[in-house]
Amino acid sequence: MIRRAPPPAELARRHATLAIVALTLAALNLRPGLSSVGPVLPRIRSDLSLTSAEAGLLTTLPSLCFAAFAPMAARLSQRFGTERTVIAALGLIGIATALRWPADRAASLFGATIVLGFAIAIAQTLLPPVVKRRFPGRAVLATGAYALAINLGALMAASLTAPAAHALGGSWEAALGIWSLLTVPAVAAWVVLERVSPDRAPAVRAPTRLPWRSPLAWKLTLYMGGLSIIYIVLLTWLAPRYEDLGYSDSRAALVLTVFTAGQIVGGVLVPLLARHRGDLRRWLAVSTALVAVGALGLGLGGGSAPWVWATLAGLGMGGAFPLTLTLFVIFARTPEESSRLTAMGFSIGYLIAAVGPALAGALRDITGSLALPITLLGIVALIMLAGIPSLRRTAD
Repeated sequence: MIRRAPPPAELARRHATLAIVALTLAALNLRPGLSSVGPVLPRIRSDLSLTSAEAGLLTTLPSLCFAAFAPMAARLSQRFGTERTVIAALGLIGIATALRWPADRAASLFGATIVLGFAIAIAQTLLPPVVKRRFPGRAVLATGAYALAINLGALMAASLTAPAAHALGGSWEAALGIWSLLTVPAVAAWVVLERVSPDRAPAVRAPTRLPWRSPLAWKLTLYMGGLSIIYIVLLTWLAPRYEDLGYSDSRAALVLTVFTAGQIVGGVLVPLLARHRGDLRRWLAVSTALVAVGALGLGLGGGSAPWVWATLAGLGMGGAFPLTLTLFVIFARTPEESSRLTAMGFSIGYLIAAVGPALAGALRDITGSLALPITLLGIVALIMLAGIPSLRRTAD
């Protein structure tokens, strides 16, 4: 009996479903390597005798890698193909994360973190051009789906790493390394996608020149940098902030969990509202204002109402992140231009963000508290809010 091929429309739907599943599983692996560190950072500092600034550097390293290696993503895609490059990057994320398990010395932990940062930089830089190609008319929803998965991965790692360390005999190394298991289904999905629905378009051309003279590119880059510095500092120091105030490590980790859970809700609601109710910048402004209020409350509020401030900051961050990624897609006329905007936004933006955790740690060493650095995050958000009206596509 001859099996008939499905109609082209049905085949296209299947391939689109497979592509969104692959995007989502890839995105799920982009933040556990970062968000798993904060809940066990006090143990890491104690076991490895790190200063606060050195502990901040541990979470700064991925951002430095994002900045250094994001421009390489398009070149690798051009040489090996987009899907194959993403597959290799996801595999390397798994290997680098697993290498944290035996990392009982500072040098080995920092080395594994550098490799992890390189792999994440490549994978996350290629996802917006994939959306531009495969979902040209549904960029907001496709970007929202994988941004939601990024937040979900962060939530899982932030909420489960400390309990995992307890369950694994107090081993923070094992609790960090176990997140490598998430890469297995992601790699499998991309292998299937590459075989049954390869992208027939030419690979993303390596941007020979980033858009240095584009005002829009700089505005998007600076906004991305501000958003990233707020996110990474809170991811690193929010739990230690409340441990300093007398919370147990599990209760302090719960504040971080509330922050990341807020991102899940914001990541679902805000893109849906933005899709149906007008200008994306309006919702970006609302989201940024929530981040500002939440960060100021976390910094100035002491131990009062941390759940409220963490929720507000999380809702705002969850809304702002997918909208920012969407702007990198819809402001670009072609996938190649999206690649250029994304490479510049990620490389320079994360270079800006890289100073955050170490600077916050240094301020903590100087002042004895994390109140000042977290309050400064709220001020950064207010500056970002003031610049949102100027985000518009011109003839640059």
